[in-house]
Amino acid sequence: MKIIIIDDELYARKALKEKLINFCPDLDIVAIEDSAANGFKAIQQYDPDIVFLDIAMPVESGFDMLYRFKEINFEIIFVTGFDKYAINAIEFSAVGYILKPINPDELVRAVRKAKQRISQKYENKRIKNLLDNIRHLTPDNFRIAIPSMKAIEFVNVKNIIRIEGMEKLTGIYILNRKRMVSSYNIGKFRKLLNDHNFFSPHKSHLINMDYVKRYLREGVIEMIDGSSIPVAKRKKSEFLEIMKSMR
Repeated sequence: MKIIIIDDELYARKALKEKLINFCPDLDIVAIEDSAANGFKAIQQYDPDIVFLDIAMPVESGFDMLYRFKEINFEIIFVTGFDKYAINAIEFSAVGYILKPINPDELVRAVRKAKQRISQKYENKRIKNLLDNIRHLTPDNFRIAIPSMKAIEFVNVKNIIRIEGMEKLTGIYILNRKRMVSSYNIGKFRKLLNDHNFFSPHKSHLINMDYVKRYLREGVIEMIDGSSIPVAKRKKSEFLEIMKSMR
């Protein structure tokens, strides 16, 4: 597989190249570029399978470069320092990333997942979804990539009523449509939706606070879809405080 590295930091480029040679020797590094502009040209020239792309670069960011492509036919693994907003958007879109400084195990894992996506030929709607999420400044406009058994579906976060854990799978209940079943476990959704007005009243449930109909004193939340969600004793006070703040 052909690989391109795009990063404005010399040390970062050298470190990534060295780790790829040592831990992913089957990859063919065809170009190493120091800017988004040069990276854009290299991608057009070499038609890579995977691009390792830094996000924060001077003049033009990694995201800015991607906006220039009419169609993206390569896998992307973002290489970035800790940026909560960017990482949240990336995870929402089921796109790969690794944090600086690069951990070899995380690198190998990201490459393996990219290879799987290539072999399964997932449509690169994931990349388009990421760029749409980055464009929108308000989290309410975010769409989340949800893997089911046969495909990846893109759902607007504000339309999710609740999420329920079902052993190793998860049921997602969405406005005006049937329940979705995802291969993500509920813990993954807790992490992704932590900053989007969702609350976990019980280990098996995650609810959108905008769709709470009422709270019953026996410790049950009624949602607008008619479901009854139990509230764990240790979660009751936190839930009631959130409800007060929303009045």
